[in-house]
Amino acid sequence: MRVIHKYVFFPFNKKVSNFLRDKPIKIFIPMGDANGIGPEITIKALEQSQFLDDVRFYVIGDKKVFDYYRKLLKIKRPVPDPKSDKTGIIFIEKNIPKPNSFSPGKISQETGKNSVENLYKALSLAKKEGFAGIVTAPVSKEAMWLSGIPFPGQTELISDYFGEKYFAMMLISGNFRVAFVTTHHPLKKIPGLLSQALVEEKCLVLQRELINRFQIRNPVIAIAALNPHSGENGKLGDEEIKILTPAVKNLQVSGLDIRGPFPSDTLFTPQKITRFDAFVALYHDQGMIPIKMHGFGKAVNMTAGLPVVRTSPDHGTAFDIAGKGIANESSMVEAIKLAIALVRQGC
Repeated sequence: MRVIHKYVFFPFNKKVSNFLRDKPIKIFIPMGDANGIGPEITIKALEQSQFLDDVRFYVIGDKKVFDYYRKLLKIKRPVPDPKSDKTGIIFIEKNIPKPNSFSPGKISQETGKNSVENLYKALSLAKKEGFAGIVTAPVSKEAMWLSGIPFPGQTELISDYFGEKYFAMMLISGNFRVAFVTTHHPLKKIPGLLSQALVEEKCLVLQRELINRFQIRNPVIAIAALNPHSGENGKLGDEEIKILTPAVKNLQVSGLDIRGPFPSDTLFTPQKITRFDAFVALYHDQGMIPIKMHGFGKAVNMTAGLPVVRTSPDHGTAFDIAGKGIANESSMVEAIKLAIALVRQGC
């Protein structure tokens, strides 16, 4: 039998947790693409800081863009001071866009480049801090690619920065959690990307996260099938026979309580959401559709397997409404809350 990569499970550290409660928690927030809704939802979410008295936010981006939205939204909160944390917000100005590149709603190579450089700044600061959280505002993948960034998205870039080979994208809405085997790829490529080793790797990362960060002692996980009706014994596709069922059996032998593969059209029901601690989706829309239907605007994206906490809202740059002051900040608020909760308990 093939040996599965083994993870070390670190127990909850109450001493670390108590130590953190005596210190302000540091949350680094790169504002995302300046031409998207990232700056707007960042400043709106920071306005709701009455529950964050023990937190220091480090906002990274162009202060002119921040001030533009502050004026547009008529925000009366004291202006963030780059040298003082009296307001709870410290601004780190980084990579000011070239003149005229700030144009809400426009896909720009320049703002795409700046959004990535701001993200790298946040990562370097969080890495030095150790016990810190990163909440990333939305970036434009197209703008990133135009600027020459070779990653499918922020999740892959962040994992590469920390040198983490074993990671997984997760979406979380309350107790409904979905991890993904593949992320931002054309649908026609998914069958070729799937392998038994990849499925096992993502399931192990998910199990570790559920135990370490969510304090679920014996998590029960369900995995979705790729094909309709789980392939109908190979008549509608053989990925279940060749990849998924062998992966599940191997994981079970290694001690994971994982079940499936289940047809995805009947897997994500309200009854099953309460039955399982987490789900594994094989591709982007398979998991995104049910979790966004369950809690759109309240769901949080999280990268499992990192040495620091990283969360983000469950949506993109929304260029169509950028600059209009009408973006909904609910998911950004939830992303900040989750990051703080995980950092506070020492994870």
